Amino acid sequence: MKKLFNFRPSVFFLASFAGGIAIGYTKVKYGDALFYACLIAGALTCAAAFLPIKPLAFLSGKKFHAIAFLIAFLTGTGLFSLTFFNFEGNYDGQLARVECDISDSYPASGGGYFVGKNALIFIGEKSIREASIFVYVSGGSNLPSSGRMKFSAPVSANRILREGRINSYAYRNGFKYSFFISEGEYEVEEARPLLFSFIRLHIKRALYSGLSEENAGICYGLVVGDSAYMDDELLEAFGRAGIAHIFSVSGLHISVLSLALIYLLRLMRAGDRVQLAVVTAALLFYGGICRFSPSVVRAFLMTEFFLLSKVAGRRYDPLSSLSMSALLILIFSPLMLFDAGFLLSYSSVLGIFLLNDRLGKALSFLPRFVRQAASISLSAQAGMLPVAAHYLNSVSLISLLLNVTLIPLVNACYIALLALLPISWLPFSSFLFAVPQWGIELVKLATMHAAKVPFASAYVNGVGIGVAIAFYSLLAVCSKYLFLEKRLRRSACCALALLFAASWAPANLPFFARCDSVSALPGMPASFITSGGKVYLLSYGRLDAQKLDEQAKKHGISSLEAVFFTDYGFACDAITQLERYGVKKYVLPYGTKRQEELAALEAEGRVKYLLSREVFTCQNVRFSAYYYEDSYYAGCVELNGYAILCFQSASRASRDYLAGNLFLNLNLLFAEGEFAYFDELYSPDALVSCTRWSCGFEADYFYSSRLLGHLIFELKDDRIIRKYSYV
Repeated sequence: MKKLFNFRPSVFFLASFAGGIAIGYTKVKYGDALFYACLIAGALTCAAAFLPIKPLAFLSGKKFHAIAFLIAFLTGTGLFSLTFFNFEGNYDGQLARVECDISDSYPASGGGYFVGKNALIFIGEKSIREASIFVYVSGGSNLPSSGRMKFSAPVSANRILREGRINSYAYRNGFKYSFFISEGEYEVEEARPLLFSFIRLHIKRALYSGLSEENAGICYGLVVGDSAYMDDELLEAFGRAGIAHIFSVSGLHISVLSLALIYLLRLMRAGDRVQLAVVTAALLFYGGICRFSPSVVRAFLMTEFFLLSKVAGRRYDPLSSLSMSALLILIFSPLMLFDAGFLLSYSSVLGIFLLNDRLGKALSFLPRFVRQAASISLSAQAGMLPVAAHYLNSVSLISLLLNVTLIPLVNACYIALLALLPISWLPFSSFLFAVPQWGIELVKLATMHAAKVPFASAYVNGVGIGVAIAFYSLLAVCSKYLFLEKRLRRSACCALALLFAASWAPANLPFFARCDSVSALPGMPASFITSGGKVYLLSYGRLDAQKLDEQAKKHGISSLEAVFFTDYGFACDAITQLERYGVKKYVLPYGTKRQEELAALEAEGRVKYLLSREVFTCQNVRFSAYYYEDSYYAGCVELNGYAILCFQSASRASRDYLAGNLFLNLNLLFAEGEFAYFDELYSPDALVSCTRWSCGFEADYFYSSRLLGHLIFELKDDRIIRKYSYV
């Protein structure tokens, strides 16, 4: 029998171990049936290796491997269960006294938050030690960056399974407990900062003293992998342009740093063992500064495997190195399998390994440098496509151009920053920072202009596990790792491409083909949104319970999947009226003053607060909130490219801010007296007012808008009853 593929045990061990973790997750979420079915299937596969059955003869030579893979599968399931049930904390809601070292502090809407290290939590007579805790401070403006913090607050035990998903943020950072306090409720004593916290603080001070504030935030994210100090709109522009990966310290950064060190060591005629020792020490130190994020650990391990293979005189195998690094991470942190950063990092590198050679040959007509940059960018984008679709719901359409043109400049700025930071204490160093500042300014300007290009990114509605399997099977068939005849390869590629398209298309068809609708309810500031058989309620004013019941009965609505409020106070007033509809999720802007009406729902995990530019996806509907100077002023709902904006601010500054930063084609606009301004910018299909029309300007505008083909509704006037639908 002709060899089908080059067998790599590490790849199959990783697949078996990750499969066991995934089955452990389904066992927790859905029950035992699927777990036992997979266990039986694995046992039968192992048994087949010992049976003299001709179609399964290829298994007879892999008896040991089959048993080992089954053991890896069971180990993955066991480690998932052990980690899952041991992570969640106790003492939820109990008052605690807390002492912790401030590791990092970040600004946030309406306050800021700390990462506390070496925490000592006193609950009654009990004391608990935690390596990390999360502390949010409402109303805080000038938060200390170091010291020993002391405060008293109720314990909030983080749940590892939230909204049906693994809470990877809490797990990755070790936040078993969170605390919410107000400004003035804590004390800070002077204390020596932790080593890596001190270094990050020094880097931040050096950058902010030598660069402009905006460029310093970009450079800090580039060097440390922390984009929390960047402007939200700027960060979104980088994501829309497809180059936000520069703020995730990964192979791009580690390879540049490693190659620079190896080059210097070779100039000094250092041997392979010395190179291994020096590079390992440097990368461990740099990884600590970057908090050992998943992408850093992956790049570090793969670099170590490469250097070890040189020392041992063995051939370096990238695919085995990738799978072994992932296996090591999952053994020590099984729940990282559900972390977006982990999956994006590994899927992008997997795409490079599978497709880069093929794409390089296909682009052989291009100059070498352009060909290499284009093939790497395309293969990385292809590799992480399902993951990006699932977690980010968007795919950049101009990332290839920007990655080819801007990444070399980003690498040059990165090297310059690494060289300048150690000497930033010198008096003349501030002048030297002008060199990377020019480069970063050019990258920023190019990204901002590119992000404003129409169709710079495309919205996608996520993928299921079946779609992902079909897609990665297609990549495997296209790769050099499967030994197929050319005709068979082409047939398999066509079949898998059709399967992928057929399984993904139903969730991503154009809006008009999905029979979704938006109905502006007469006589009340609310709309029903129908999508995929689910009904959502968009509320942009005070709800009238009687009128809501009348309209729900008229439309045959008995349950609501989610309710999106544009006002915190209105949400608290309407909760008791909406509970009869079995609402699964309440989505609303963050309110610094917590009210008791939402306390029970928060405890059940049925409330989602949206901060600035944060997006919440529920089935096919995306909710997002916009803030200006910590004040909420607009909410947006998107349905497969169909966008509704609810604007409720009298501030011209917030209006101008939104106009300059909203990258959407609006279809429906709810506002009060802002029609003329937004119509010129977005030209929506319909304009809806929450107030009565008066004489004068509004009447003239009503007439002119009708000439433009717009529909204008007056929700507060019961005489105007017109259902707006888009099917």
